[in-house]
Amino acid sequence: MNLLYINGGLSVSETFIKDLLFSLAETTSLTFLTSSNFEINNDKVKVKNLSYNQTRSPLANKLHFITGNKYKLKSDISYVKKRCTDFLRKNKFDVAYIEYGTTSVLFSELLNHFNIPYVVHFHGFDASSAFSNPSYKHEIQKVFHSAASIIVPSQHLKRLLILQGGDVNKIFVVPYGINNDIIKPHGWDKRFEISPNPVLTFVGRLTPKKNPIALLYAFHTINQNFPDAELNIVGDGPLMADCRKKVHDLDIKNVKLWGALPRQKVYEILNKSWIYMQHSVTSYNGDQEGLPNSISEASAFGLPVVSTIHSGITENVLDRETGFLVKEYDYEQMAEKAMTLLKDKDLVVRMGGKGREFILNLCNHKKRVEQVYNLLQKAVN
Repeated sequence: MNLLYINGGLSVSETFIKDLLFSLAETTSLTFLTSSNFEINNDKVKVKNLSYNQTRSPLANKLHFITGNKYKLKSDISYVKKRCTDFLRKNKFDVAYIEYGTTSVLFSELLNHFNIPYVVHFHGFDASSAFSNPSYKHEIQKVFHSAASIIVPSQHLKRLLILQGGDVNKIFVVPYGINNDIIKPHGWDKRFEISPNPVLTFVGRLTPKKNPIALLYAFHTINQNFPDAELNIVGDGPLMADCRKKVHDLDIKNVKLWGALPRQKVYEILNKSWIYMQHSVTSYNGDQEGLPNSISEASAFGLPVVSTIHSGITENVLDRETGFLVKEYDYEQMAEKAMTLLKDKDLVVRMGGKGREFILNLCNHKKRVEQVYNLLQKAVN
């Protein structure tokens, strides 16, 4: 199978994409079409950077803003045709796999022109806040019609796409996979020995939908009751400066803002932690999570999770069994649930153990690769 894997670029946090990319490269002849210079260190992946994302002048951006971005998407689609038509004419592909609905609208017409069937994977914002753009809402209907299959990581995102016009028979829920071969959790005796004081951790981009500010308010309460407790915030993003300011203004002790870290360093931090915390919300612009991979990885390390009743989180955390879920923006209740765990080490161990068992069954990496491969093969046939 000659597979064209289309992705605009990869960030450090998108390990679930790289894991799938490398696994599919084992069983297909895979070309990775990108628009960035992100390095793919894998000999089995052929990388083609066609820089298909437009760089606009300030004047062009201003005109698009004035017209409500009415013509921006059409311009982007035309630019993709200009950059990629010759490449697709000269190379034969059996099927294409596209990461993100927002990328699929750029390529749908071109792939149809060359009779290349395609499968699209939606992840979160592309099934939620992106629909506030009327042009995207219009163009994605063409994708719903012509895509061979659509993949989402959670039942919640499937419902969102169905409500926007997606075909229920084309949409498949495939949770992100956890590569358990590289996750080696310490036993709890060793973990408590390494970290005698409570360590709480969050991993993710510092964005409105992750709401690290609410997390800091929760930890402020925890810190007042457990002064030796520590909070790791691993990740970077537009709210980093706000986080630093909030730590200073509230005079919160024992907070480490690590910035973005490579996977192995993140795993080292998780292996020293007691609890994983993440205060995801529907942000002011409607952006939502899909199935937060950071939560799944934390569960795979045997950590109980304290998070919110939000999107797919209710699918990878069992409330009162593998952790606790609270209402969005209720940072007081988040603090209470975390302190319930901190007062009872046996509960930490019990919930964490059940969480690991549950998540390794739900987010099986090999199962995910097989499901995606089968959908690609079905598209070819």
